[in-house]
Amino acid sequence: MSSNELSKLVKTGNAKKFHRAVEKHEEEHGELPSLEMASFSGQNLAGFDFSGIDLSNVAFEECTLTECRFDGCVLNGTYVHSCTLLNCTFEGVEGDDFSLDASTLSRCEFKECNFVFPEWTDSQFNDCTLEKLIGPDYNFERVTFKGGHWHDVVPTGGEMRFVTLREMELKDVDLSACQASSCYLSAMSITDSVLPDGFVEKTGRRRVV
Repeated sequence: MSSNELSKLVKTGNAKKFHRAVEKHEEEHGELPSLEMASFSGQNLAGFDFSGIDLSNVAFEECTLTECRFDGCVLNGTYVHSCTLLNCTFEGVEGDDFSLDASTLSRCEFKECNFVFPEWTDSQFNDCTLEKLIGPDYNFERVTFKGGHWHDVVPTGGEMRFVTLREMELKDVDLSACQASSCYLSAMSITDSVLPDGFVEKTGRRRVV
């Protein structure tokens, strides 16, 4: 099944038909199909399991994604703009230039992901989990994380500007390789973690970890 044919199935919003088509393709070809270069706009997608599928250069714009799985996906150049993500999981994901912009994510999980130059801007994360994330050149700008927790998040470089961490738990997090400016902390629980200069508490005092 071609990427174009598979994307048409996604646009119907019928997760069961999509899953059957993916299983049939894997049985016939010995590999999962690809959605590379597909574009989705204004879709309401619930219960879709994209696990293991190549989503390189896929665009999701003004979509609502509910309880969708992206485990083991390739997210090279994947673009998510003005979307709402609810209870979605990203585990074992690899992505070069994975962009999130103007989006709201609630109760989503990112675990054991290797991102190269993820660019996350103008977005809100509510009660989300970031765990065992690595990779270079993390670029977070005008992003707020409220609730949830980060565990073992260790980017090897990048830039964080106007990032707010609020009412969260940080454990074994090391952001010291990142440049940070105009970043804020509020009501945080921080254990065995290192944050760069540029993160200050709302009182205006620099946070000493």
